[in-house]
Amino acid sequence: MTSPAAGVLVDAEIFNNGMSCLSSNLHIDAKDDSSDCKFKGKVIHRPSSDYKVYVGAGANVQTEGKDATDASRYNAAAYCYGMSTWPERASPKSFYFAEDLEDVKTAMKMACQRGVSIAIRTGRHAYGCASSSTGDNIVLDVMSTFRYRSYDKETDLVTMGVSWQIGEMCEWLGGLERKDGAKGAFVPHGECAKVHIGGHAQSGGYSPFCGRSFGFFVDHIVSFKLVLPPQVPDGEPEEVCVTQPEAGKTDARNDELYWAVRGGCPGAFGVLYEITLKPLWDADYPHSRTKFWVLSYSKENLKRVLKLTLEYCAEKMPNDYNLWCCTAAGCSPFLSGNTGIDAQISKLHPDLNSEVDPTSRVIAVGATYTNLSGANRTEAEAKEVDEFFGNIDRLMNVGYADAFRLFGQNLLCMAMHPRILGFGRLLSKLLHPGESVPLSLGARVTVQMGGKRSQNNPYVLGSYLSCRSDFPEEFIHWNVDTMDEFSPADGVYHDFQWLCMGGVMNESRDNAMPHRSVQLFCFFCIHYDTVQNKKAVTEPKKLAHANMEKLQKGLIGDEERGWNNGYLQGNKQYMAFPNHHHVLDDAVPIFFDNEKTYERLLRLKRQLDPMDVLTANTWMLGATRKFASVSGACAN
Repeated sequence: MTSPAAGVLVDAEIFNNGMSCLSSNLHIDAKDDSSDCKFKGKVIHRPSSDYKVYVGAGANVQTEGKDATDASRYNAAAYCYGMSTWPERASPKSFYFAEDLEDVKTAMKMACQRGVSIAIRTGRHAYGCASSSTGDNIVLDVMSTFRYRSYDKETDLVTMGVSWQIGEMCEWLGGLERKDGAKGAFVPHGECAKVHIGGHAQSGGYSPFCGRSFGFFVDHIVSFKLVLPPQVPDGEPEEVCVTQPEAGKTDARNDELYWAVRGGCPGAFGVLYEITLKPLWDADYPHSRTKFWVLSYSKENLKRVLKLTLEYCAEKMPNDYNLWCCTAAGCSPFLSGNTGIDAQISKLHPDLNSEVDPTSRVIAVGATYTNLSGANRTEAEAKEVDEFFGNIDRLMNVGYADAFRLFGQNLLCMAMHPRILGFGRLLSKLLHPGESVPLSLGARVTVQMGGKRSQNNPYVLGSYLSCRSDFPEEFIHWNVDTMDEFSPADGVYHDFQWLCMGGVMNESRDNAMPHRSVQLFCFFCIHYDTVQNKKAVTEPKKLAHANMEKLQKGLIGDEERGWNNGYLQGNKQYMAFPNHHHVLDDAVPIFFDNEKTYERLLRLKRQLDPMDVLTANTWMLGATRKFASVSGACAN
């Protein structure tokens, strides 16, 4: 094994909270903090070297007032999406909140001189705490640093800093006007409104809304800017502008960065701070349509919806069509007594984690028709569109009984958690008409549907891919029955999504986005209570983990029986959301297309970051060189 970089790694400790969780214990030479004075932004340090973040009942994230302490301010600074699940992964020595590009460079120089590493954070949305760190490492936060944007009508290009949220980007793009007077721009993107552009631009950006028609978010990035780390302890960071390679011209470093940054490994090569996109326009895709259907949850309703989704996936629809289905677990009946860190953050810092809307357990289906033929669409194509949406309409029209049940359940939720505006937003989503809808509006409705965190609780999750098209009837029954073993009454909350992939997603592009050949993506997130009525509980976590293990064994098999003997009939391949793996170097076949792709990315990482300035946790390319004792620690 390659020796660790000098002065960086001495030891690593494995924590066990039901899975192998990793935290580094780094030794560095003692240095004063005099370089901090050159950093203009806010700096928050860990209260003590042995401090551990408390995320359970009574967690304190006060930043102002009599209850605010150094510990509570640190807790608020450390908060990220996966913190309540893996608090030991989100406890770096310091947080540096950059004010501008010079602060970014200062932080990189300081880390390099001290022999520590930087985790880059733009939105705090990483499920596995990949944008945080531990030990003596630091987190560089650019969540509010690069909030500028512009549209050039002459080149038809959009340029923006990485600190915008997806929801904000959608609203702005939808209001743009092209040189010829056409209005309404959009790009494919994810559905979580509070995800920031910085992470999204490096991790792919799969789109339930229009991915089959237009590919991934990264496919539409034509150039970007980033800061490369120093090459030697006293070196200087380097600003670079990476552009789409030109035919007949070769620039080895530029071309490799253009390929690698878009989908290879977020934060591995430099600090991304600006992207330029080629937007799509409503006017080029007339008669497009987006519609959502919402049903109250029942096993029977879910089986019908899942069957419909798998049938259309098997038919390999034309690229104009996009279809997905999901469940939302609904509010915890113990929400009023939840004093865990997620609930506290949502009340005190809603910019980081918005409060959950009061909804009952529901099933949702979304469909989009993009009309790739444009103005040349034929009458036959128009008829096919009507048939497609008509089929879903008939399936989802389960009668007044279900509609009244859904309405009554949400009235009950509203009574338990009286947030009238949230209930009104839900009704507006249910009543959205769905006839000829511009794609820019469809994009905005999609991120509104997925705009908030569904539960203020920790979770266990998995995401799986498949090329299978012939799912048997028994699979649908098994899947729904397994998910229905536990309910919110048990303190366990299932969210899942099935997404028809294929189409343009399958087309090879000049980026490192993996697994583009699959036809189906399924995502399971099981939240669980750790606090009920202001008291700590442990049983829901046990139930959630046992249920996820059963789901995984049925979907992809297990090590004992072989990883390709589950219903999905494929090897373990994930697109995102690491759960069972926490050492990237040990999960190459799962997260990369092949060993050759991984080695290509790793060579570039070694070339640009020889001192591991950007290797702040084990979910990073080549991290086992630094965290030497963790390789092989996680087998599943």
